[in-house]
Amino acid sequence: MSITSIRMFAEPIRTAAFGSITGTYTEVGAPLTNPVRVFNFQNQTDADLLISFNGTDDHIFLPSHGFFVLDITANKNSPSGFFIFSNAPIFVKDNGTPPTTGALYVMSFYGVTNPAID
Repeated sequence: MSITSIRMFAEPIRTAAFGSITGTYTEVGAPLTNPVRVFNFQNQTDADLLISFNGTDDHIFLPSHGFFVLDITANKNSPSGFFIFSNAPIFVKDNGTPPTTGALYVMSFYGVTNPAID
C-alpha cells in the first residue's frame, strides 16, 4: 500500500508594530511566498484591527488581544482544496482607534506533498 503525505512548513512570522497601524491599510511584512493552508492572526495590541487581502476591503475583524485561525486546507491532499495564493499581500488597519501598545503577528503554514511511502 502506498501512502502520500503532506509535510507542513512555516513561513517567517509577519509583524506590524502598533506605531505602523493607522486608519489606512498598511502591508504586514512581505507578500506570501507559498500557497498558504493555515493562517494564525494574533492581535497583541490594545485596539480592534481589520485585516485585508487586497488592501481595500475589510475581510477579517480582529478584536484587541484576540486571535483568528483560518484552517483552509489542512486536511486535503495537494493539489485538492483551495489556498491563499502565493505572492498575496496581507494588510492591516485600525478599526477607528489606533493602537498604543503591542503588535499584530501573522503566522502562515503551507504544505508540500511527500513522495509515496510504501
